[in-house]
Amino acid sequence: IDHKHFVILSGLSGTGKTQLAIKYAMAVHGLAHGERDPLLFECPVRPEWTDPTALTGYVDVLSNRYVVPRFLEAVLMATAQTESPVFVILDEMNLARVEYYLSDVLSCMETQGYLKLHSEDIAYEGSRGASIPSELKLPDNLFIIGTINVDETTNPVSDKVLDRASVIDMSSIDMPGFLVSLEGRYPDLK
Repeated sequence: IDHKHFVILSGLSGTGKTQLAIKYAMAVHGLAHGERDPLLFECPVRPEWTDPTALTGYVDVLSNRYVVPRFLEAVLMATAQTESPVFVILDEMNLARVEYYLSDVLSCMETQGYLKLHSEDIAYEGSRGASIPSELKLPDNLFIIGTINVDETTNPVSDKVLDRASVIDMSSIDMPGFLVSLEGRYPDLK
């Protein structure tokens, strides 16, 4: 993953985009197949996401606690575990309009500013026990991998989003050619 810390894997449904992201994170963390990766957070995008609260959470006025979704959980983990890369997978991210729910995160990426969570001066108790400050910086060890399907059931992704990410098109993969190339470079792998 390059300096942008945001990669989009694009392609037809069923090409293994999500599995590639999971296996990449597990390889970086040195985990074997089947092991649980505590530094990998999968966030399946829902079609009804129209604002950032699905990623960054909100104050539940009934309990006076902050609801912490998986994405914010990952930001908190990366903030606490600064020596380890933390991965977030936004799976099927164009099921909803990316510009709507990812707008605050995209602004943070662009300005290197803070992610505004709430407007209170005090920290809220989070629904998962953590203390939630009014704003957080996106940590340097947080890596976002989004998957997008290119078909009629999804929303187009704007240039604003694509500009902030490294896009890898997985529509045509030459696996036999890759394996021959890999074997040529590393004969021991045969």
